[in-house]
Amino acid sequence: MGFKGNKFTWKRGKEMQNFVAKHLDRVLCNAHARVRWQEAAVSHLPFLASDHAPLYLQLEPEQRGNSKRRPFRFEAAWLKHEGFKELLSTSWNGELSTPEALASLKSKLKKWNKEIFGDVIQRKEKLLGDIKEIQEQLERNPCDDLLLKEAVLQKEFYVVLEQEEVLWYQKSREKWIVLGDRNTKYYHTTTIVRRKRNKIEMLKDEDGRWVDQSEELEKLATKYYKRLYSTEDLNLVTEKLPQQGFTDFTREDLVSLNK
Repeated sequence: MGFKGNKFTWKRGKEMQNFVAKHLDRVLCNAHARVRWQEAAVSHLPFLASDHAPLYLQLEPEQRGNSKRRPFRFEAAWLKHEGFKELLSTSWNGELSTPEALASLKSKLKKWNKEIFGDVIQRKEKLLGDIKEIQEQLERNPCDDLLLKEAVLQKEFYVVLEQEEVLWYQKSREKWIVLGDRNTKYYHTTTIVRRKRNKIEMLKDEDGRWVDQSEELEKLATKYYKRLYSTEDLNLVTEKLPQQGFTDFTREDLVSLNK
């Protein structure tokens, strides 16, 4: 399940000459538990009386304020919708510059996704309920009209199943599985595991202090990348380069390099 906190869970020895520390204790779970408790987290607590550190398993996350808005992403499942190609052809404005056209298309796709495509999981559940209701009516009073409605709903349901499979396939990034094998449950499980593995629970600041609050994590990451891409300390690069001068390329040298 991974962990946050001190790497070692067991230690022995009060002096460096006989000090030993190991990562012995772990919390394990199967795929069913990972899907059931998607935000479960393990913390290694400080050593106290025992030579083993306590392990704290938290099944539900603490509330850390408002969640961030999800960035726009193209969903491959849209390609399975019968109206998507027409939407693309009518929404793309070739008179605009490429960045402007993409921004306009993104806005229309977001609106279409919300109003037309909708939530795949919710649509699947609704269709299942509608099919069940139709079949109950057929049991009581069979007729051609109900049979036709059942066939239409079942066709829509299998389209949604394909969309759901593509959705989880894209999120899972398991490219070695062939689409069409109804691996939706597997894709869903691998997506949950990957998200948990990639989630940053804690970061260590410049003072060696562990930070786990979302606002502090955001500030720490922003500060790190601002410093990484700033012009500060650029002279360190030139100081490490050889001090002798570099030879200028002649026209003949440039011609030979292009051959």
